[in-house]
Amino acid sequence: MKNKLNPAIAAILIGTGWVLIQELIFYFRFGRFNFENFLDLVVFFLAGLISGGILLFVLSKSKDSRQRKGTIIGYLLSLPLTWLLCIIGGLILPPYFGIILFGSVLPLIGVLVGSELTQ
Repeated sequence: MKNKLNPAIAAILIGTGWVLIQELIFYFRFGRFNFENFLDLVVFFLAGLISGGILLFVLSKSKDSRQRKGTIIGYLLSLPLTWLLCIIGGLILPPYFGIILFGSVLPLIGVLVGSELTQ
């Protein structure tokens, strides 16, 4: 029997990773961390949680390891543009809506394209 990570825990880990990446980007841009703005942390966690949930759902529907690899690659390739549009989305839309919207839609597209191309 294979040891599998609980999908809920995996999604929480992905959401936490999004918060850490956001903090690193903020640090490299401004020279300090932004842990004092708790709402920002929550919004990026939610965006990561949603995108992680999408990734895990599509992975659970994958037929073989090739399709799983394509799904993960599609997700990873979508992340740089996702992060850029999360920042822009926070400026052109209501901030927290833009971050969650762009943080969810682009990974969804990346996951679906990666999954379909390797089907």
